[in-house]
This record gives sequence, structure tokens and C-alpha cells, in this order.
Amino acid sequence: MLALRDGRIDAAKDLINTVLKRYPDPTIGNRTLAGLFGEQVPNLFGPTFAAFGNLVLGQYNAVLRDTEAALLVNDRLPDLYFMHGYAHCNLQNYPAAEAAYTRAIELDPSFTVLYLLRAEAWQKQGDLFGAQADIATVQQSNQQTQFAPLVTQALTGQLSCETFFK
Repeated sequence: MLALRDGRIDAAKDLINTVLKRYPDPTIGNRTLAGLFGEQVPNLFGPTFAAFGNLVLGQYNAVLRDTEAALLVNDRLPDLYFMHGYAHCNLQNYPAAEAAYTRAIELDPSFTVLYLLRAEAWQKQGDLFGAQADIATVQQSNQQTQFAPLVTQALTGQLSCETFFK
């Protein structure tokens, strides 16, 4: 997530591949924290780690379940809304994806990748003005150089939430 925030997309892809190879069980964080603190303690980290693990594994219904559990503990983390929106997008629920991305942007307007992803959700809903506005925001951001290849891919239809980490 830090690599994505920094606009280091290739590094994020490499780190995701590391997670897939070394830590293929997305529930290990939940089990570890439950073992340490018990089941009754509000647990933000377990479902957050599980959500990310499930995201990289493409288990999007599990991502929704995990992010919803984490959001009950803390609904002020844009990363949770990023994962929630990404899962909805991959499940082709574009209005829910757009809503989650929008909430994440409200919490952190500098999280540039969210605008790129939300542009797709706008476009899939037929809102080309919203999509163009978000692409323009990416192009005017301080991470415009890092995102330029992705913007080009998005504009040509080669980039989507389904292909983003591939």
C-alpha cells in the first residue's frame, strides 16, 4: 500500500508477488492476533491484512468481508476503502467501487492511484466527465510522471481494475 501511495507501481507489483509466494494464507494475521489478544478485542489489523492477502489472491468477496470487518473498527482509513472499491470493481459493481474510492479520496485527497481507479468506475457507469476529471487530477498531480504510463493504458482501454496488478 505504501508503494501505491508513493506511485511506485512496479514496486507494488513486485511486493504483491512476494506476498503471493511467501504468505499465501491471508488469514494468518487474524489467527495470530486472536491468539495473542483473544476474540473479544476489536481487531483492525487481522482483517486488514486478510483483506490485502485476499485482494492479491483475487478473492474479492473475501476482501469485501474483511474490509467491512475492519471498517467497523476504524472507518477513517483510506486504504480500507481502496481495497473495498477495488474488490467491488473486480466484481463489476461499479457504483459501489466509485463510492468506496470517493470516500477514500475524501479521507486522503493526495492518494493519487484512487483517482485513476475511480476514473474507470465513472467510465463504466457512463460518466465520461467524471472519468476525464479524475484522469486530469492524476495528470496534474505531483506523481504525474510515475502514473503517465498507466494513464496512457487507461485511456486506450488496456488498464482496468482487472489488469491493474498484472
